[in-house]
Amino acid sequence: MITELLKYFFLFFLVVVFSGCQINETLSVIKDGIIINKKKPKNVIKKEEKNSKKLENAQANKQINNDNLSNKVTDRSKESKLGEKVLKSNKNEDLTLIYPKIKKKKIDLYDLEPKENMVVGLLFPLTGNFSKLGNRLINSVRLFPESNNVDITFKVYDTNGTAQGAHRALRQGMKDRVKHYLGPIFSNETHALKKIAKKNEVSIFSLSNDKTNESENIFISGMSVENEILCILNKISENEGKKIGVIHDDGKYGKLVKKNIKKYSLENGDISFLFLEKSNLKNLDDEIRKFSGYDEGVRLLQKEIENVKKLDIEEVDLAYRLKELEKLETLGDKPFDNLIVAQSGSTLIEVLALLAFYDINTSNVNIYGTNIWEGIHLSDEDVLDNTFYASSLSNEKEIYKEKYFELFKSYPNNLNYILADLINFLIYNFKYLDEVQNITNTVYNGDFGSLKITERGSFERKIFINKFNNGLIRQNYTCSIQNI
Repeated sequence: MITELLKYFFLFFLVVVFSGCQINETLSVIKDGIIINKKKPKNVIKKEEKNSKKLENAQANKQINNDNLSNKVTDRSKESKLGEKVLKSNKNEDLTLIYPKIKKKKIDLYDLEPKENMVVGLLFPLTGNFSKLGNRLINSVRLFPESNNVDITFKVYDTNGTAQGAHRALRQGMKDRVKHYLGPIFSNETHALKKIAKKNEVSIFSLSNDKTNESENIFISGMSVENEILCILNKISENEGKKIGVIHDDGKYGKLVKKNIKKYSLENGDISFLFLEKSNLKNLDDEIRKFSGYDEGVRLLQKEIENVKKLDIEEVDLAYRLKELEKLETLGDKPFDNLIVAQSGSTLIEVLALLAFYDINTSNVNIYGTNIWEGIHLSDEDVLDNTFYASSLSNEKEIYKEKYFELFKSYPNNLNYILADLINFLIYNFKYLDEVQNITNTVYNGDFGSLKITERGSFERKIFINKFNNGLIRQNYTCSIQNI
């Protein structure tokens, strides 16, 4: 009997000791071996197989760009399985990332010394089809102590990447009395939280770009397609462009691009638009051939050659003129003088290659893309040379990218940069978050861009137009927040 009592007393002692450390033991499994304590994080990340990494990149990129959950991934990572096992064994308890103040030289980035510890909830998928994306974002949170010296607790709630999971995760957070949250990632998750967030007066800073979800308690912080399109069209207008072609798909992202362009066209009747909705790769060659006006250009060229042959001029002059015409593929004006291509990845390269084959390239048309062109490492592709793309992220990302890769053996994506700035934005304005109207329309300059909260409940961002030139990316044009 005495032995049993001693055993229970010893177990109780262990519980007290570990709870005092303030680090949830479940984090030790889910965090991939990165230890977070008073020392800097240490990297013991295992290398992933190439095929798994390709699947991750493709799935995450497609999900970010289209902001929907229609695509299923059947392959689950070890990371996802571990997360499910941990959550199951702990009856869906939350995970907590607690960062003690780092003992190093004070960083004067913020004049902020809160009287009590700040608590921010993270609504990310730790399990399910999008667990890798969620864990990538948690990596950005792990990097936070590297450049800050404030006390902050991040409590992680698993959304499973679904609307039901997000609703369940937020309810758990509210039970823990957390009032401010970063995430969720996707539009349908965010939509599921609108009523409960308003009723309980909690603040949700969603990483989605769907502005239909913005409200008094829901703040949309993702990249704004609307602002990017507007900036591109402003640049085209300044260059006196009058005919604009648009290539997009029939998914949610493509429809959002088309919607914003049509809205602009109603307000600017002197500019004409020609749309190509790319819905079937099998017919893409034929669609682009028609869209480019190639056959008409060939017909005009042949007609001109025949007309020149009939001219009564010196034989030398005739030979010269015919030789110059033979260098051409087509003749006459193109259907558009500017082109917006809302595609990404290998599909983007295929579209640009087909356009070049049918005599549409940067020598005769200005070609633009949106933020989904960024971060795909395609600057070595010849078809991208002298093209442009819009983004709310500055090009000053190398230090962060190197540090992220050093720790996690993978490169950050656009959401990592957005989240890094958003964390600092929340810390800087934490004491005002209960009355957000006090920080609306105030511009914040982050490490990767400038942003402000509008009265509607969304983030406006400074937009950069970048240009691919000889394998390098250079800033070419800027739309300030006030001009968007």
